[in-house]
Amino acid sequence: MTSFLPVLAVLIVLVLLWYLLRPNPPKASPFHPPSLPSPEPESLSPGRLLLRAFLVLLLALAVRVGFEYYPRHFGLDAIAAPFLKLKAILASLSVDTETPVTPRASSPYPRPLTSRTVPAKKAASLESIPPPASTSVYPLLAFEAMAAYDKGRFPQAIARFQRLSQAEPRNGWAEYLLAWSYWKAGKAVPANHHLSHACRLGYAAACRLARQTCRLKEPGACGDLNPLPSEPPPDRNRLVSPGLYLSSAGRPLPVPDGTPVRITLHHDGQPDSQFTKYLIQGRLTLKPLPAGAYRLTLHVDEDGDGQPTPGDWYFQNRILLKDAQVSLSLKPARILRLQAPVDSTQALDGGEDEIAVEVHSPVQFAWEGLKVPDVRYDYAVVRIRRPFRYERVVAEGSTRNTRITLKLPPSPPQAFHVFLLSARQGEDIVGLLATHGHGWYHWGLRFR
Repeated sequence: MTSFLPVLAVLIVLVLLWYLLRPNPPKASPFHPPSLPSPEPESLSPGRLLLRAFLVLLLALAVRVGFEYYPRHFGLDAIAAPFLKLKAILASLSVDTETPVTPRASSPYPRPLTSRTVPAKKAASLESIPPPASTSVYPLLAFEAMAAYDKGRFPQAIARFQRLSQAEPRNGWAEYLLAWSYWKAGKAVPANHHLSHACRLGYAAACRLARQTCRLKEPGACGDLNPLPSEPPPDRNRLVSPGLYLSSAGRPLPVPDGTPVRITLHHDGQPDSQFTKYLIQGRLTLKPLPAGAYRLTLHVDEDGDGQPTPGDWYFQNRILLKDAQVSLSLKPARILRLQAPVDSTQALDGGEDEIAVEVHSPVQFAWEGLKVPDVRYDYAVVRIRRPFRYERVVAEGSTRNTRITLKLPPSPPQAFHVFLLSARQGEDIVGLLATHGHGWYHWGLRFR
């Protein structure tokens, strides 16, 4: 069917050109009934003017589609190339403004993933970052990945979206942005692979884009787009009692024996299993569990308050329990202590959805460092529009110091900022920032 589209487009263009450019249109037009000759100069009726305007727009659209998507069918590669090059130069010279733009839900990208098209500078749809849940660290990983993507650090964005996809394998949004990160880095084949996988996970915008890319016959396109089957539930006929070893810097976790560890096991479509175990020399054994895949959350609650406060340890990732697997080695991250503009050891005032911290630019952020070799601190300030929608990265960077000063714009109405901070050793997360109030906690610091 697609092989006839260029021929059809050419026929439409020729018919429209004939109709618009003919010198003396006949009185018996197929669009109008016959009329008597008039001695007065003939003027076009409003309906005919509207029809001509519509046909001009249709002609312009047909020409644009031909240049953009089918240059090789028309033999227009040499003609279209200078226009596409000029478009790329203009896109590279564009400058972001401070005007906030609220992204539309489920808006598709304007171009397919192809070496012949030049997407807009803000090509990525910044939609559907999941709202932060008190038991999930994934929104933090998503924000950090988007910060790297927005600032053009595509190799770093690839690494972070990969980590997010590994931790949450059925996250179509992460696969979608991973595809765009690969494409921005000039790697079309893995980009199209992840685009197809995002479609199979049910991400509608990825399916639309994958079909457009397939029609252009790009390398790696036209992958399997059939929906993936649901993840099988744990096999209750096979029970596994895994042992967990928690370590830091190659040694058992430096906490006293008998420290409580709050454990949550999650599987899609199944109720969460929550229980508490106690560490002995960095080791503990879980109760017998059905074999299968789980999302494991560990909170080593050294002070026993039930919230991730400075000095506690936190781990969250996907695990696979099989018959032969009897021991898992895990590396939890330390909860960092923020010292300025607030002390994160103290509970913040207000409720979970209130923004109790107000700052004035320039803002100084300071935290207590970790005694870990070769540690660096990655930070980002992200603007969020209520109720909870990612808007843009305001500041982002990496440092070996434990103090930074940032010049930040004021928060617009119905918006606030989040300061994100993580300590990394290589690409391993060894520290996370969390703030808490009375009965709630957030990743990062929210402020206005």
